[in-house]
Amino acid sequence: MAATPPPLPSARKDLRLASALNLSIPGVGLIYLGQRKLGAALALGFIACFVTALGMFIIGYGRYLSLAMSDKLMEGDTIEQTGRAFPRFWLAGLALAASAIHVFSMLLLRAAKRRLAVPNVPR
Repeated sequence: MAATPPPLPSARKDLRLASALNLSIPGVGLIYLGQRKLGAALALGFIACFVTALGMFIIGYGRYLSLAMSDKLMEGDTIEQTGRAFPRFWLAGLALAASAIHVFSMLLLRAAKRRLAVPNVPR
């Protein structure tokens, strides 16, 4: 009879590193712990919200500067238009979506840590 080779020792994952990664970009800690698809979905969603909000802010800031630096600031309703330069509701919505992704990612990481903390019982 051929003896079966012993199982390869699994690399212990550093849970503090996973937390730090997940805190910087939600989902990356889950990718580190082996939940690649879920972690990638969360990371891509968070990055999409962040990049979209940043782009909208930069465009709004450009509009604001062009209105504020114009020679016709005091004419017509130019001052009122400066208040509408930023898409506030979109920025708030994207910030809420990114925050929700972050909280959901932290909860999933916590559950993954608990699963890893329980030793595997041989059957």
